[in-house]
Amino acid sequence: TFLAWTRAAAPSRLVLVSGDGQSAPVGRPLSEAVRVRLEDAYGNGVYDQPVTFAVTSGGGSVDRTVLRTDTLGYAETVWRPGALGMNLLTAAWSGQALSISATGIAHSGYGIIMVSGNEQSIPSNAFVSFRAVRDSAVVRVIDGNGSPVSGIPVIFQDGFEEDTVLTNTAGLAWTWPTVDVYAPGVRHTTARLQSGEQVEFAVIVTGWGGGNISGSITGVPPSYRAGKRLPNVIVISCQGRTGPAPGQCTVGTTNEDMAGGGGTLLPAPGYRLPHESAYYWILPDQAGAYHLITMPNWNMVTVTAVP
Repeated sequence: TFLAWTRAAAPSRLVLVSGDGQSAPVGRPLSEAVRVRLEDAYGNGVYDQPVTFAVTSGGGSVDRTVLRTDTLGYAETVWRPGALGMNLLTAAWSGQALSISATGIAHSGYGIIMVSGNEQSIPSNAFVSFRAVRDSAVVRVIDGNGSPVSGIPVIFQDGFEEDTVLTNTAGLAWTWPTVDVYAPGVRHTTARLQSGEQVEFAVIVTGWGGGNISGSITGVPPSYRAGKRLPNVIVISCQGRTGPAPGQCTVGTTNEDMAGGGGTLLPAPGYRLPHESAYYWILPDQAGAYHLITMPNWNMVTVTAVP
């Protein structure tokens, strides 16, 4: 078997792929995600670069504001227009910015948009099961014309409890999500209307490395067939005591004698947080024990390759 892996050249341009010029009821998601691609000078997608999405007109919200490009160079987010008529969104990378438009249309129901508190981070703690985040998760409920509505119940659901809050005169409702912090990962809190319309806040639970960089590993089974690619994507989460540590961890494979030859790691597609990386692991053809190791903390997992 011959494997070849090519890499794109340096990133050169950000290109709009899809999602421009749509329309949707105000406060409700567009039917198609806004999708962009980062390319090199030859049109190849560039992997693992940050793209930032920001609402610039209309007061709506996007589900994710900063994304890393996947192995084909793509990044996408869901957008909810917040006002009637023209709404504007930018997608930006390294000084380049694309302008994307959507039209908010009137309807007879209610819509909901995120105002603040999305994508907060909180450190993990092995001795405490649940903790509240620092900043509140705030939503605004609007009517079919984009105006704020008071007295509307918003149902917040996190990993701990459900709480119903009535919107104030500005259409705002908020809560402080309480999430499971026992281990690093992404938790979610939903804010839902009785009609079923909802938004989802992400809470990023980071590692606690005691001042050192640590890389946690998930997705490795105890055994698998020699010469085959493991069925799961291997995810490496790089953390420090103060939070995520993008680019500070390295990963490699070796045999049981620590003499190299632990198989092949290939970047896996999909969207990851900046401090995460994902790989496919192809085991060697020879049966035996093989290790995947992250540095600098020397975290190791082992898989046994069987005939």
